[in-house]
This record gives sequence, structure tokens and C-alpha cells, in this order.
Amino acid sequence: RTWPPYGVGGRVLASGMLESILWDTAPWDPLTYGVGAVLLMAIAMLASYVWARRAVRVDTVEALRAE
Repeated sequence: RTWPPYGVGGRVLASGMLESILWDTAPWDPLTYGVGAVLLMAIAMLASYVWARRAVRVDTVEALRAE
């Protein structure tokens, strides 16, 4: 394990850019980072769900025979 994690370093480096983009929001606002993290997780889960649902619909026997 390495410390600090790369995510913390990226957050520190991006805080200046974030401050110039967001008005009336502190660069270290925990609500902003929390909403961003939840949004990214929701997008990743939706993308995974779409492909998993598609994979479940495939008949296993037919997929093995095609190989």
C-alpha cells in the first residue's frame, strides 16, 4: 500500500481548476465531492447493468456451440 492514495493527490491538483469552474463553492466542499462520487458510481453501475442484462439474455448452449 502506498500513501497518500493517487485519488487524494488528484483531488489536491484539481481543486484549483474546480474553484475556477464552480461559483460559490469551496474547492474542498464535501457535498460537491460526494455528489460527484455518487454520480460517477451511478453511471458505472448503469453501464454495467446494460451489458450484464444483454449477456443474461444469450442462451448459454447456443453461445458455447458458436465458439
